[in-house]
Amino acid sequence: SKVAIHEAGHALISLIDSDGRNIPHYAGVKPSSAALGMVSPSYAYVAENLTGSTYGFLRHKVRVLLAGRVAEHIALGLQEMSVDSARYDLRMASGLAFRLVALNGFSPVAEDESTMGSNLYVRDRSGASEAERWRVEQAARVFLKRQYDAVMEMMNADRALLDAIAQRLMVDEVIGQDELVELARQHGVEVTGVQF
Repeated sequence: SKVAIHEAGHALISLIDSDGRNIPHYAGVKPSSAALGMVSPSYAYVAENLTGSTYGFLRHKVRVLLAGRVAEHIALGLQEMSVDSARYDLRMASGLAFRLVALNGFSPVAEDESTMGSNLYVRDRSGASEAERWRVEQAARVFLKRQYDAVMEMMNADRALLDAIAQRLMVDEVIGQDELVELARQHGVEVTGVQF
């Protein structure tokens, strides 16, 4: 099902983009009033990062948010991708991209160390000119595109695990950390996070 593939994408990128530290507390396809499915991040991983957000933590959140759309793209192709399933995820990812670029002074291509000094002038939305808002929007779009491409590369490299998680979600509406850890290990993905 599309929902299982979408949520499997979130779960997979939670694991592999965090070097096995963000083991989702659970992944589910049980519909609620808010969503058709959900992946809850590792409580331990979130607690570890509560003392202060870092670029790496926020970039990880963006990648996890984009992962549902990427999973549908990879597994279903453009013609079969859901129109509405990623709307909330994309809105949240866009907000984080805006924050990193407009409010925190990060370059949209920050992985290229030579660009780190290129975006140090920051303003909030209320004090920004139309040209500045346009510049930030374009930079945020570049950032999101680069993260989408990174997620696509990671997901293609671990496609077997993506499929295994999706297949498991088609059998059980909710799978917990223990099952996700077992699936990860069966597919050669090292899990280093604390489970709870």
